[in-house]
Amino acid sequence: MTASSRVFMRGVDYELGEHVRPVDGLAELADRDQVRAELLAQGARSYLVSDRTPGELATASLRRTIERAAVPLEAIDCVLYCSMTFWDPRFFTSDVSEAFLELGLPRVPVLGVYLSACGKLGSAVRMAASLVRSGDCRDVLLVTTDRCPPDRPRVVDEFSVRSDAAASCLITAEEEGAELELVALTQSSEFTLEREPEHIKRWRVYLKALGKSISEVVVRAKRGPGEIDLLVTNNYIDKQRQTFAAIAGIELDRTFAHNVGRVGYAHSADTLINLRDARDRGRIQPGRFVVALSTGNHAWTCIGLVGR
Repeated sequence: MTASSRVFMRGVDYELGEHVRPVDGLAELADRDQVRAELLAQGARSYLVSDRTPGELATASLRRTIERAAVPLEAIDCVLYCSMTFWDPRFFTSDVSEAFLELGLPRVPVLGVYLSACGKLGSAVRMAASLVRSGDCRDVLLVTTDRCPPDRPRVVDEFSVRSDAAASCLITAEEEGAELELVALTQSSEFTLEREPEHIKRWRVYLKALGKSISEVVVRAKRGPGEIDLLVTNNYIDKQRQTFAAIAGIELDRTFAHNVGRVGYAHSADTLINLRDARDRGRIQPGRFVVALSTGNHAWTCIGLVGR
């Protein structure tokens, strides 16, 4: 294989939890009227629950990606498997094995990505792009899949409600059939946030650092301030998107909000879900510059993409 100076993304697809539940009926909000009212007023409507394992969700999503990307199984050099659903030991052993046996990939190298939590998609994109650029791989499958543990709250810091889902794509050196081109990427961590007890102070530090990362990815993509055509984020409620739009220096209508109420907060899958749906809805046209955010508690990635 030869090194590639350009990296593309295609076959973006996903699999959602099969049970649609109303946020208004969430048991953990039964005695939290103010939080429930705020979530509903800010766009949260539904969350998704699955009876399937993370591996089964990943299999369904990857099957769609492989078909959509029209990539032969024998051409796949590596898979990046992103998950932080480890409450059952099967989920990182036999569940993963069964997924790739079902897909007809019994010997494909698989790398696990988890440390960035809900920002792990960004870590995986960076790793996949590096493998392609180095020439070590030409076609890398990427999947992120999670299910909320039964004993864990679904409400996340009062700005979203967790859903079960998987999303996937192919990162490749092949330009033909590409849906997006990866033109820039910045990644940062701020572990001191874990020791900051004051939520407001922690949030201010986070936003300042995230704003700097967004500015850097715009510069690396050789764009000017305010030239982001679309900002794609995890599925946060309206006021969170307003904040992210403000630090990116763009208007709110240049963010993608379609899935906030439909999908909910699908851990790190919602960034890919939103890229697919934004493109299908005509929000990502050829040549348009998109910044996709993959954000966790103390780590985040800003991915600069251009529509094809």
